[in-house]
This record gives sequence, structure tokens and C-alpha cells, in this order.
Amino acid sequence: MRTFLNILVGVCIVFLGTPTAAWGHEELPSGPAPQINERVGQSIPLDAQFYDEQGNAVSLKQLVDRPVVLSLVYYGCDRICPQLLGATAAVTGALKYAPGKDYLLITISFDPEDTPKTARDAKKNYINFLGPSFPEGAWRFLTGTDDNIKRVLRAAGYAVRKEDIHGFSHPNALVVISPKGKIVRYVYPVSDNFSLPHPLAFQPFDLTLAIGDAAKEKTGFSIQRALAYCFPHEPKGQKTFFYILKISGAVIIFFVLAFFAYLLSGKKTLKGNK
Repeated sequence: MRTFLNILVGVCIVFLGTPTAAWGHEELPSGPAPQINERVGQSIPLDAQFYDEQGNAVSLKQLVDRPVVLSLVYYGCDRICPQLLGATAAVTGALKYAPGKDYLLITISFDPEDTPKTARDAKKNYINFLGPSFPEGAWRFLTGTDDNIKRVLRAAGYAVRKEDIHGFSHPNALVVISPKGKIVRYVYPVSDNFSLPHPLAFQPFDLTLAIGDAAKEKTGFSIQRALAYCFPHEPKGQKTFFYILKISGAVIIFFVLAFFAYLLSGKKTLKGNK
């Protein structure tokens, strides 16, 4: 029995004792992760000009006439941004308020290289997901110039960093805005950090409360559940690390079960001898 235990301990050391760095996490973007510096009570620049999905020039003032749920992403992202928008789409059906009537969804790309076509393509994906009952005009996808993008980012306290290779590093949250353009609350996603990719979700209660407060021009405290960060590339070997971690877990479970089977068989043998 002692030999069996020694083998089990050895397996645990081999599979779980390997430092994480050995699996190539050295390629994470350098520097501190971009943060959100909340600007609750302040206003976004309603005179900022953008382009809608059809390429028409539009100011935020023309759109913000009811509570707005603002998402800041870039359409070329293939990591967290699509999950953020997917989570936004998913939560709409559970809200107390009706999209288009009680509130508006606005997504702005902070990549000045995004075009109305990329915005139109992105919108098509999420509108198709929501189905024909969702009013198409209730969710606007905008692009703009670098100056106007930066004005909105600064007003929202939303930090973004362009990486050397490609893409952006940035945090993820929804900014809820009142009909007068005042930031009333930030709504953060819930993230499952134990799987890849990290699935994001928003709590319907949080967003319903924020939209209700926005309609009353009432600010509130944000509930920071989990601040997910989007990086432009996956750290080298990250998938390999988690794959091996899963395999090692399965191996350990097998040995534990085998150990208990060994103990049970030993008890049966002792009873038989008696």
C-alpha cells in the first residue's frame, strides 16, 4: 500500500508541480492592463460625430433620446469582444424593458480603421442571433475618426492600448447613459475564469436597474463583479497548458479511484480469510 501511495504522490508532483511559466505565458502584453476609471455623473460628448452602418454621418445627440446601453469594442476582435456583444444580446430577452422603446443599444468601435461595412457585418450577426422579433433600429453599430473615438473613451474613462503586433488590449463593461448623456452606471460581466475561452454574461437585474435609473437621470454605484480583459493574442502555449491540466486531473482521478478500489479489494480479502 505504501508503494501505491508513493506512486500517487509522484504523479501529482509531475502533473501539478510544473510551474505555469513553463507553458509559455511569457507572451502576455507588456505593461499594466488598461483600466476603467469610472466617470459616473459626468457626460459623454453628444456632439461627437460617427458613421452608422450605412455610412451616414450621425451625432450621438441624434441617437441618445432614451437610456442607452453603450458598448465599446473593435469589430476585428476575435477574443472577448464578440463574447461581450453576445452576452449583451443574450441578456436583452431577460430585461424588464423593451429594446428600442425603453432603451437603445449603441456599440462604438474604438478602432479608427473599422468601416461602416465592418459595423454592418457585425450588426448582422447579432441581429440574426436575436431573431426577427428584435427591432433592428434598437441596436446601432458605429464607427468614427480617431479624434471622436478618443473623446468618447476619455469621457467614459475607458482605457485602450494598441498593441505592437495587432489588435487592442482593453477592459470590458457596459456604460449605461441617461437620455441627457449622463453616465449613470457601469455594468460589468460575470466571467468564468476556469475555461477557455472565458464565457461572459450580464446579470439581468444589474442592467434592468441601471436602465431604470438612467430613465430617471439617477446615478448609482456600479457592481464590479468581474472585469474581463481582452488581449489581441492568446499567450503562447496557454491552450496547451490547460489541456495538459485537464489530462493530469483525469489521470489523478483515475489513480484515486484505483486506490479506493485497491482498499476495497483488500477489505474483501481480509473478510474472506476470516
